[in-house]
Amino acid sequence: MGLIDVPQDLFPGVEELDLSLNPIEYLYNVSFIPYQNIRKLSLYYNDLKEIAPAAFHSMPELQYLNLGANKFLDAITSEMFRLCKKLSHLSFTGTSLLRMFPSDTLRWLPSLQMLDLSYTGLRYINITSCNSAIHNLTIDLRGNKFEALIPTTFNIDCQLDFLNLNRCRAFIFLLDPDTIAAIRTRSLSLGHNNLAPEIWQLFFTGIGSSEIEELRLRNTNVEDVYPEYFALLGGKRLRVLDLSNNDLSDLAQMGFLTLPFISTLVLDRCEITHIDPTYFSRMKGLRVLRLNFNNIYKIGQDDSNSAWDIDLQELYLVSNSIEIIHETAFKGLTNLTKLVLRGNKDLSDVWISAVTGLNNLRYLDLSGCLLTTIMLHAPNLETFVYSNCKRLDYMSQIGEVFSQTKSIKHVFLGNSSITSFWTPYTSNNISLFQGMRNLISLDVKMNQIDLLQAGLFVDLVYLIQIDLSNCQIKVIEANAFEGLQRLHTLFVQGNRFQYLPPEVLKNVGQLQNINLEDNQIRYLDRDLFVNKSKLKYLTLADNRLTLVNQSTFQPILNTLSFIDISNNELGCTCELKWLPIWLAGPITVMNENYTRCSSSSFEKLREKPLMSFKPGELCGPNIALYCSLPIVTTWIIIVLVFAYRHRWFLKYKLFLLKMAVIGYREIRDARDFDDYEFHVNIMFAEEDEEWVRDRFRPVLEELLPEYERKLYGDDDLPLGMHYYDAVHYVVEKSYKTIVLVSRAAIQDNWFIIKFRTAADQVNDTQIENMVVIFLEDIPDDELPFLVRLYLSDRKPYLSWEEEEGFHEYFWQKLTKMLKINLRCNNVIPPE
Repeated sequence: MGLIDVPQDLFPGVEELDLSLNPIEYLYNVSFIPYQNIRKLSLYYNDLKEIAPAAFHSMPELQYLNLGANKFLDAITSEMFRLCKKLSHLSFTGTSLLRMFPSDTLRWLPSLQMLDLSYTGLRYINITSCNSAIHNLTIDLRGNKFEALIPTTFNIDCQLDFLNLNRCRAFIFLLDPDTIAAIRTRSLSLGHNNLAPEIWQLFFTGIGSSEIEELRLRNTNVEDVYPEYFALLGGKRLRVLDLSNNDLSDLAQMGFLTLPFISTLVLDRCEITHIDPTYFSRMKGLRVLRLNFNNIYKIGQDDSNSAWDIDLQELYLVSNSIEIIHETAFKGLTNLTKLVLRGNKDLSDVWISAVTGLNNLRYLDLSGCLLTTIMLHAPNLETFVYSNCKRLDYMSQIGEVFSQTKSIKHVFLGNSSITSFWTPYTSNNISLFQGMRNLISLDVKMNQIDLLQAGLFVDLVYLIQIDLSNCQIKVIEANAFEGLQRLHTLFVQGNRFQYLPPEVLKNVGQLQNINLEDNQIRYLDRDLFVNKSKLKYLTLADNRLTLVNQSTFQPILNTLSFIDISNNELGCTCELKWLPIWLAGPITVMNENYTRCSSSSFEKLREKPLMSFKPGELCGPNIALYCSLPIVTTWIIIVLVFAYRHRWFLKYKLFLLKMAVIGYREIRDARDFDDYEFHVNIMFAEEDEEWVRDRFRPVLEELLPEYERKLYGDDDLPLGMHYYDAVHYVVEKSYKTIVLVSRAAIQDNWFIIKFRTAADQVNDTQIENMVVIFLEDIPDDELPFLVRLYLSDRKPYLSWEEEEGFHEYFWQKLTKMLKINLRCNNVIPPE
């Protein structure tokens, strides 16, 4: 911005002020007097040369101060920070001319947690006093130029949590063991340094007498350290020894393997190619071993059955080159609770049997592996992770793992090319999760589940969270979540379904969080949230909702805390007037700026935020409408009575008129009925079979004798096929499909699936080869959404009436419909 001084005309209540990248040279005692509420101040990369002693005294709330990369700043005083009692983060990183840090600075800073003096060019440091209230302090001294670590050049009289001395190599040539022993820090890092052998001896002598619990020596060429030097740590109880990024390919010869009191050993990226249990036999205190990102291809010797002789509890072998886990690979690790084999891309066979003895294993991660064989005997396993795996032939073995390990509480199978949750190669439908009554969380996101069927989760009575996001789900059956009475969180975002059955959440009474984001939902049934009074979070963003009814949300109006309905196609009209009123209440609206009115809204609201909709201004009473309502109502009643008395005559004449006027505009399909395997396929509910046999079939046979290949109901479906596949096959191969709709039919889930199959065939082929016949007068609000959606698209349908005068019109209209197949043409108006 080019500021040369601290501006004095900013908002007085500012709490965060970033003045980085300016040429400011001086800070005066009055520079920040107008800004007493500042909590975070950055003066990074300025040209500061001098800071007045009281420059920061006017900011009692200051918590974060960055004075880094000020290349001309060569001196500071402790007086500057005398009133900064809340300062927790102080940084001088990259201030390269800073040669000295005042020894008593920390006595004024009781809240300090981070002091960053990295890359400042310091050659010595002497901190003689420290505020007794300081806890968990980290001091970063990376990249400085300490030539000697002796009492006269290196003294920090503070209790530290972490001291970072990385990247000081090529400078330290003198070291006093007592100076190292006097460092009061929980963790010390001396990584990216290359010390001479005699320096290592002195360093380990000092560490052995210190209170340090964690020692990190990454990229320090420890492979060149004499084994006897590590022996100086023989009596030291180190919680963590991190030797990552060193060349330890000859692991068996490393001196640190003799240390009996190391609790955690980290050997990541150390070019190790194989390990043997005998390597660690003298490390009796070892509990956690990390061997990630090496080139390990073998565990143990081919000609040896030696077992592990340590009480290891966690073993990490991430991203190695292991191909086979033999049953003796982990033999002896009877107390192992966590085994992570993630990212071993060549791992194909895992044999963990009773011989292996992993009876206490609680956590197993096999993500990113390409298993062909898995045998797992781990009776107390609680967490099983097998994500990001692309083999399609392993699910039967995973099913066996689940069936033999009933103690599992957490399962992760995300992005694993799963196409069905039914166990393969079984004669009956057996859920992959059958019997897993202890399961608490299930993650199966990013798989390829087209249909979510009922019965999959009936045994998961203690499941709290399930993640089915991005699974390409098109249809969710009504009882798909049956059995999940304790479910709290349901993630089904990123799928492709358009509709949720009203009873789909019927038995999920504990539900608190539902994410339905990024689907194709057009409509929410009014019974969807019945008995969902515990629901707190609801996400409906990125769907195709144009209207949401107040009756749908009535059960959760007073309990919902957060809602996201952004990026939908909401029409801001008077039908939606209840929504902005509700959202203006105590509920939190997520992504409010993206919750907008669609182009079908009132003109002044189009593409405007939903919360700008003021129903009181646009949806008031219409006086003229109310006055004319009685007259209009009377005329409507007269017209309706007349039309009803002559309805069949009028409908028949209108039908003939339509044929005469717009018949030439019909676009017929070129194929004849003999070009199809079946001429007519009639689908109906079992309760309507008698009507079809006695009243429908005889007349149809008489009117269309040339249609010889007719299928009546499920009894005529092809043999040898799964029921759903047979229905799909018949619909696809039929010239005409007749669907008989009755009250009994719409209560049958399989009938609804058959209806969807026929409707999808019309949409896919763009041929109107489906005819719907209503056997009863069913009110609109009782019809399933799919049927209403079909009718809204002006697809052909007929209604059956018992009056004798109606039958002639019905059979003539049906005959015409069955003799031709029209191409879908939205230009032609409906009847």
